[in-house]
Amino acid sequence: MEKINNEQQATSNQQPVARLRPRDFFRLIDHTADIGIEVWGADHPELFEHAAAALTQLLTDPETINELETREVEVTGYDPEDLLINWLRQILYLFQGEGFLAAVSRVTHLTDTALSAGLVGERWDSDRHPLVNDIKAVTYHGVQIIRRQGNYFTRIIFDV
Repeated sequence: MEKINNEQQATSNQQPVARLRPRDFFRLIDHTADIGIEVWGADHPELFEHAAAALTQLLTDPETINELETREVEVTGYDPEDLLINWLRQILYLFQGEGFLAAVSRVTHLTDTALSAGLVGERWDSDRHPLVNDIKAVTYHGVQIIRRQGNYFTRIIFDV
């Protein structure tokens, strides 16, 4: 695995992230009794943003989420894979524990072991946000970040 080059800083003056269609950045993979996905991105920040968007799409239809509230989050991990899992666990916690659905994520700072990001979305409303999958946990099962064909890839398994 190629390490994240010291720090990858996303520029804060970028245009807002457009919502992406699932085929743009992830696909479902077969996994017995759980849900598995493969996610890709051009660099590590984009990989983490795409993983967040994929999780949201597994939870509900992201087109139903309004961009009404911003949450700033900071996450740490022992290595890039642990950081990725903790990032997704934080997003899942925000949904399960606080009822917050993230429509868009923007990674603003990323190292091998720390991430800062902004999440934009709104509180979950069961009338407007149909629950697609009841995801209970993000697992470490087989997770690794690899570089292949100029992109970064990872597989993530969710416990349902």
